[in-house]
Amino acid sequence: MKILSLSCVLFLICRPVLSKKGEAWRDDYVRWCLYPHSDEYEDYFCVNYVWNYVRINVEILSFEPVILVYRDFLPRRKVDAFLADIKEKRKDEPKRTFPTDGSPLKFYPAETTMEHKEGRGAALVYEQIATMIPAIDFTVSEPWQILSYESGDDHPPRYDFIEGAKDEMTKKYGNRFATVMVMLKKADAMGRK
Repeated sequence: MKILSLSCVLFLICRPVLSKKGEAWRDDYVRWCLYPHSDEYEDYFCVNYVWNYVRINVEILSFEPVILVYRDFLPRRKVDAFLADIKEKRKDEPKRTFPTDGSPLKFYPAETTMEHKEGRGAALVYEQIATMIPAIDFTVSEPWQILSYESGDDHPPRYDFIEGAKDEMTKKYGNRFATVMVMLKKADAMGRK
């Protein structure tokens, strides 16, 4: 059932909850859904609903562009299985190399690409996301792009609405309208070395 039609760029950020054994999220905006806050953040509010007998917690951070954060979305066991798939896939990948000719260094994260159901864990996470967000047809989405950041790495540019580009996906399915980001592991530290 299609419940949303969006005409603007939609960013979905899905974050799994850490198990009770791990550390709890400490960011201030996470607590905003639990405690009252001032009216100066009128675009920000929280929604809870039940889909397929599962409670879905959504934070609406902005309406333009639409930014939604799903919390408590993926069970830790599925995330751990996906991380194991990624580790296995990365065994066969070449190591990153850096220029030795004096050209400037760009510190982008290590990247791995996987098909949606390439491993058991990848399939579990894909099925969970596709089931819990039925308004989006994920069967026509690009493969997983998995980024691993080290201290000092920069986030590479991402262009969701590509003007003048006609790759095969765009020709067949139209332009992109959403980016789904899944945080599989909270950063151990932040900032540059």
